[in-house]
Amino acid sequence: MLNSTGLRVVVADDEEINLFILIKNMSDNGYLPKGFDGGIAVWDYLQKNPYNVDIVILDKMMSDLNGVEVIKLMKKHPVLRHVPILMQSGCIDIKEGLEAGADCYLVKPFSAEKMIAAIEELTRMDVKKLLIKA
Repeated sequence: MLNSTGLRVVVADDEEINLFILIKNMSDNGYLPKGFDGGIAVWDYLQKNPYNVDIVILDKMMSDLNGVEVIKLMKKHPVLRHVPILMQSGCIDIKEGLEAGADCYLVKPFSAEKMIAAIEELTRMDVKKLLIKA
């Protein structure tokens, strides 16, 4: 397993309890999460800090700017287009999120273990991309 301690994870979910649980689970596992309560807030942060994020976790259904819209914006950005994205939602229709560019999709509810495993896999995928480019 890769050592992901210190991995900077940006998280957006407009449901306060979900955001709290995600941040707690990531902190408990050695990640450095930064949480946002909506798509506009996370997009504002990402634009201003494109080099301060290793993975992004987005809720698909946010009221102001949904996760799919955030992904589309990220894919147009020269730096953010390469950041791995995990989309999470209670919606079982995963096609839209994956087609927009999410690298992984978790259907709520999911366990902390499943989320950590998905993050670890995204980290491995990102390392493979770097090795292929080298």
